[in-house]
Amino acid sequence: METSMTQNGETGVLRLCGDLTIQNAVKLLEVLKEIGGQHQSIEIQLAKDVVIDCSTLQLFCSLHRTAAANNQSISLAAEEPTYLSGYATRIGYRRGKGCVFSNGRPCLWGEGVAYE
Repeated sequence: METSMTQNGETGVLRLCGDLTIQNAVKLLEVLKEIGGQHQSIEIQLAKDVVIDCSTLQLFCSLHRTAAANNQSISLAAEEPTYLSGYATRIGYRRGKGCVFSNGRPCLWGEGVAYE
């Protein structure tokens, strides 16, 4: 897993590459906590070579819930958006209606959300 953090105006941008599966979940959690505590708006960018599993999506959900409670916004972007969307659909994360914890913000897995 490789990470880099930059800032684009008010938005903290976290770029993630490589293996984001359960083997790196603790490391990913620490990185997400760090960026979540520093910025009002957060964009997570997934590189083309990224490998995810359900632990990755669970950590993104946790960050989104925490951010919504703190009036922050989170967005996901992927160099291979069909990979992320397809995986989220296959394991049951994609939904027609957003989660109840989003505090009026768009759900990361809501139908119609594009990861571009």
